[in-house]
Amino acid sequence: MHEVGIAEELVRQVVAAACGMARVTEVAVDVGALQWVDSDALRQAVDAASQDTIAEGARLELREVPPRAVCGACAAVYVPEELGIYVCPACGAAEPEFVEGNDIVLVSLECLSPEEENRESY
Repeated sequence: MHEVGIAEELVRQVVAAACGMARVTEVAVDVGALQWVDSDALRQAVDAASQDTIAEGARLELREVPPRAVCGACAAVYVPEELGIYVCPACGAAEPEFVEGNDIVLVSLECLSPEEENRESY
């Protein structure tokens, strides 16, 4: 279950990026389909990894990024019809170079400053 390692790294990045903030309320992450991430497992792992941090309870928005490849034989750009089958529709070669869908990227955070957190408390 590689989602635990992914979650721990995401939470580490979120906490570092939110330095000086009181609380993280929302986290947006792009997840490449080629990472084979189980969204439910990642959500549970992030919930566990964020316990006792400023990211605890933050809403997690996961967006799946489909794969896009460039054929190594003919340079055609294509979206594979099915994960695991990477034959170029233009020439039939199986030499993909993936240019999208292979990364996990922390896209954005929404945070509350200490002042905003204090206003919400009243």
